[in-house]
Amino acid sequence: MEPKPSQPFAIFSARKEDARAIAELAAMIESDQIRAAAAGSARYAAILREFENLILARERNRYSLENILVAKVGGRAIGMVLSFPADDQLELDLHIAGHLRRRGIDAKLLAQEGIPGTYYLCDIGVLPQFRRRGIGGALFETALIRARRFGFKRASLLADRTRTGVEAFFGSMGWVQAEESEIRLMDVGYRRLVKEL
Repeated sequence: MEPKPSQPFAIFSARKEDARAIAELAAMIESDQIRAAAAGSARYAAILREFENLILARERNRYSLENILVAKVGGRAIGMVLSFPADDQLELDLHIAGHLRRRGIDAKLLAQEGIPGTYYLCDIGVLPQFRRRGIGGALFETALIRARRFGFKRASLLADRTRTGVEAFFGSMGWVQAEESEIRLMDVGYRRLVKEL
């Protein structure tokens, strides 16, 4: 049974049974270039399968369940945030880098995204029919609580420079532009933002 947008939500650590819903959310969040690189195809079924494989992989990677919080309504994951210590990214991306190399894609596209020494909020997304209910903000805040619990004093994220109003939105929540903030990933320009915790 499909959950209704009016039902209450709760936030949990991701579990194996959430993998398919997380894969759908990840496919929705990521850019076309990243989706194609992940799956080696633009076919939606192949993209979902590839994300699900990453989520359930034995090898620790950025999409490992331990790095994902989900918002659920009626037992179904309808939103997610992917976050981890920025210093762990290169290790977390070894599995994905090998996957890209096997597909003939330059693994150098996996640049250091988060700022060293910070807790990095990588991806956040909520299904369209559940937006504007505070779910994204609650996921965000729960990830920051997790960062504080892990002992981090600062968090970082990337703001897509092609999306109007993104930096102003984050600025209203206390995020500021970092030094050496410009970065390009898969030919998309981003700006690094930081927040004191």
